[in-house]
Parts: sequence; structure tokens; C-alpha cells
Amino acid sequence: MTTEIGNLITEIDLDYNRTMNKIIFDEYLIKMKEVDEMYPHHLRLPPKPKEKETPYLGAIELERNKGVKELILWGPNKKD
Repeated sequence: MTTEIGNLITEIDLDYNRTMNKIIFDEYLIKMKEVDEMYPHHLRLPPKPKEKETPYLGAIELERNKGVKELILWGPNKKD
């Protein structure tokens, strides 16, 4: 396994662990708030961010003619 792939896998693993930790901790706080009277009330979840509208197509707009050279240079018809 190359170093770049190892770094990528480490970063993905770290991001996954952080996400799972946040999900579990958030669920715990919500559950304890409802059940336990001794719940530390100074612990509060931050407000949930607004969900971004998902575009119909997974595309982004580019400046006019930006990227055309890249397509020509790296396209499938490029000869090495």
C-alpha cells in the first residue's frame, strides 16, 4: 500500500470515528435529558445547521470555457 493511500485511509477512518462519536454522544444527551433529573443542564447540543438543498443533478457551474483545455489535455483521446 502506498503512502498516499495509507494517508487517505487514515483520514477516512478518522472522519468516520468523529462522525460516529458525534452521533452516539448526541443520542446520549437527548436520551439523558428526557430520563435523568441529574442531567447536567449546562451540556447542550448546538443548533442543527440548515440542510442545504440537494441539486437535481450532481453538477457545478464553471466559468465559461474554464476546464475545456483540461478536457482536451486529459481527455480519452489524449495520446501519450
